[in-house]
Amino acid sequence: MSFLNVMHFKAVLSLAASALVLPAANLAALGTGDGSDAANAIDITQSEIDLGTSSAYWDSANSFWSVNGGLYYANSGVLNFGTASSGNDFAVGVTTADNVLTISGGTVTDYKGMIGYNNGSGTVNVTGASAAWSNSNWLYVGHSGTGTLNITGGASVTNTFGYICFNPGRTGTVTVNGAGSRWSNSAELNVAAYGTGTLNIQDGGTVSNTNSYVAGSSSSSGTVTVSGADSRWTTTGAFYAGFNGTANVNILSGGTLSSAEARLGRYANSHGTVTVNGSSSTWTSSGVMYVGDRGYGTLDIQAGGHVSNTNGYIGYYTGGSGTVTVSGAGSTWTNSGNLELGTDGTGTLNIEDGGAVTSVGCKLGHSGTGTVNVRGINSSLSCTGDMIVGYGITGTLNVEGGALVSSSHGYIGYAASSASGTATVTGSGSLWSCETDINVGYFGTGTLTIADGALVTGTTVYVGSVGESAIYLNSGFLALEGSGTDDLNTLNALLNRGTAVYAWNGTDYVAITSSSSALISCEYYEDITAFDALDGYGLTGAYTVLTSVPNAVPEPATYALLGGLGALGMAMYRRRKNR
Repeated sequence: MSFLNVMHFKAVLSLAASALVLPAANLAALGTGDGSDAANAIDITQSEIDLGTSSAYWDSANSFWSVNGGLYYANSGVLNFGTASSGNDFAVGVTTADNVLTISGGTVTDYKGMIGYNNGSGTVNVTGASAAWSNSNWLYVGHSGTGTLNITGGASVTNTFGYICFNPGRTGTVTVNGAGSRWSNSAELNVAAYGTGTLNIQDGGTVSNTNSYVAGSSSSSGTVTVSGADSRWTTTGAFYAGFNGTANVNILSGGTLSSAEARLGRYANSHGTVTVNGSSSTWTSSGVMYVGDRGYGTLDIQAGGHVSNTNGYIGYYTGGSGTVTVSGAGSTWTNSGNLELGTDGTGTLNIEDGGAVTSVGCKLGHSGTGTVNVRGINSSLSCTGDMIVGYGITGTLNVEGGALVSSSHGYIGYAASSASGTATVTGSGSLWSCETDINVGYFGTGTLTIADGALVTGTTVYVGSVGESAIYLNSGFLALEGSGTDDLNTLNALLNRGTAVYAWNGTDYVAITSSSSALISCEYYEDITAFDALDGYGLTGAYTVLTSVPNAVPEPATYALLGGLGALGMAMYRRRKNR
């Protein structure tokens, strides 16, 4: 292999608006002496050095760059170590430590570039708007040593495949900093194929490539940080965080990441974590998002961050485990398709403190386990399609503290007798709004608990007979929109069944066996706005309301009690609505 070898102890090669031409099969070495001349340097300014067909080396005795005894100057501005057809490699930091190449205002071209080779360490600084380093083939930063690449001040680096740390036990670091600074990979970018790799994109710097792999091998550790307005990482292909190893990707302070399909925790025992934090921090995926594919995946969207994709899957394959947390006002996760938790693995979605998630349908526990927790005022999960809690195995939905869930249909315990779904809506102002019907135990076992001033709405309600499917009421409200006669008949039939509705008596839930039970109030309101207990939820029109009456309050006191519960239970929601 032929390459330019910048390898001497603390040797420095500095290029400014210069040119060096090296045709095929040549080796140029800076600092090949005994290590005593630590301050050796070559500074090529406004010049071209043509090495012809000869080897070149640093002559420590005479302190100059020797090429068969002569130097050649030509004022061209190109430092050329070969083309795609010449096969010349360019290495900085071979065998020895602390080797530095600085390109400021000039252009360097070669076939294949390597920083940190054969246990050596090297640093390449490409700085300034007219500085460029062009590799017609691959670029390794930390090949079999320690490598550092800094691209600053509007400079550019180009190559086909890019690798930040290529071998186990090695380290590679790339920093792209400042407006106009860019690293363009026409093929894949691997951050920590092996070993430890770090990529920093800062203050308007940009990186582009096809597929992205962060932490490619089981022993690898990869970290990527994209921070600052106009800082961008563009992946036109698939994005993998934690392909086989451990990956941490941070999109901060207005940074942006774009990709096609994305997988966090690709293979078994891998760990992939992506954090999107801060207003205007954005990850846009034009494909499907998998969080916990076969490994462990974590997606945190915080403090106004935004993530969008087509379909979203959390806990996809058997053994895969994924967690997504969307927290803070303005934080959003937008699924233009369906959202599924626990396809075959384990999936958890937490929406907190004003975070918002949208999707078409939402399915919890397809052939695995899926859990959604929506907590706090202004926290919301909005589905234009169906909400299915417990599709085939186990699904859990918790709506707490004034949070909102909306869907078309609502299903709890859906596809088969093996399906088990649990939905709990609790706390003042908490709401699950179904545009059409609510199904508790469709073909599986389902339970719906409404407590402490919370509300669930729909056009009608069904409670199946599989397992112990039932509705549990503890000072919560089930409101059905539409015909008073039909809805009263539906609810009364459930109450008379004896196993479909349970009410809290102050110490325990007890089965309601008759529509005349003192523990239950079931009333039709032609104008629901006249019912103060539900003021603040924005309901209009006719509703039939079913609620529990704790401690068996006598029937004449029912309205007074419900009014009191409403005043207490809706206080937080009114505050939310008026914000």
